[in-house]
Amino acid sequence: MPVATPCYYVVSAVNISGESTNSNPVSVILTPITSVPQAPTGLNATAAIGQVSLNWNAPSNTASYYVKRSTVLGGAYTTVAAVLTASSVDASVTNGTRYYYVVTATNFLGESPASSPVTIMTPLLFPTNLPVTASSYDTGLPGPASYGNDGNTGTRWGSAFSDPQWIRVDLGSTKSIYKVVLRWEAAYGKAFQIQTSNDGTNWANIYTTTTGTGGTQTLSNLSGSGRYVRMNGTQRGTQYGYSLFELEVY
Repeated sequence: MPVATPCYYVVSAVNISGESTNSNPVSVILTPITSVPQAPTGLNATAAIGQVSLNWNAPSNTASYYVKRSTVLGGAYTTVAAVLTASSVDASVTNGTRYYYVVTATNFLGESPASSPVTIMTPLLFPTNLPVTASSYDTGLPGPASYGNDGNTGTRWGSAFSDPQWIRVDLGSTKSIYKVVLRWEAAYGKAFQIQTSNDGTNWANIYTTTTGTGGTQTLSNLSGSGRYVRMNGTQRGTQYGYSLFELEVY
């Protein structure tokens, strides 16, 4: 249909008895497209096990989009999807990997510049039954350190009733850490650090708080690496020790 040509539309209804009269007409004049689209804006990424979901703001005069991915900031980027709407799901990712994404918009005149990049790290499956050690454990109802990483929220590790106390997991080799989940029993840590180490002796803080609230604490967007990860408690939230159903490391 030529641009700048007025077009008129009517609608009629049909049933077994016949067709109605036409509706009132409406007219449309197509606006000429004279340039490629602008770069998409507002690119957002959300990661889950085995996939990354992306969405963005749609620029005007766009027919389709290319979703492009790299493992290095600045590329080179590889096209992983061509879509017609302003969203996409990339299911070809590897868990535990950091990715960078950009999106371009296209029409019959060509392709836009790339959007600003967004970075996201896909989660690792939560490993359980890792080697676990602790500064102490309560010989009463709670159990030994291994209960803090057995994948069973019906068991728990509990420390002696004093400060400081710690529990650590051994990942087997140096890993990048981006999230830790603490599933506290009622005896929680008010002040504690999440620490990483390559040798189990020298520790670096990747998270610190003095206002812990107990319950399930999800500590996201962490940045660090190490073979060992520990919760180092320096102030208890109750008169009892520190007690964790699970120490989850991602």
